[in-house]
Amino acid sequence: MGLINEGMVGQPVIFADFNNFDRDGCIRLNCAGTVRDLQVLQVSLFAGLRLPVSDGDLRAFIEVVAPSDEGIWRGRIITVIAEREPATGVWSPL
Repeated sequence: MGLINEGMVGQPVIFADFNNFDRDGCIRLNCAGTVRDLQVLQVSLFAGLRLPVSDGDLRAFIEVVAPSDEGIWRGRIITVIAEREPATGVWSPL
């Protein structure tokens, strides 16, 4: 997933698990696929960084926010921009 799913304004798409949120609604950026994609792209997270992310079914832009008390980087969803149709695999704008 992640790096293979290009097509959002010509940027590689980082994997993010849309089922892995903190209580404040921020998506946690600590999944193995997320860490792998960030390492391969040599991206260092910092507050305010905007990234395209996908879990394979949804694509969104996030803005990275400071780590939680646990030291986990997180992202606030700015906008969900596409959804994959399960039957066809085609991405459709939302």
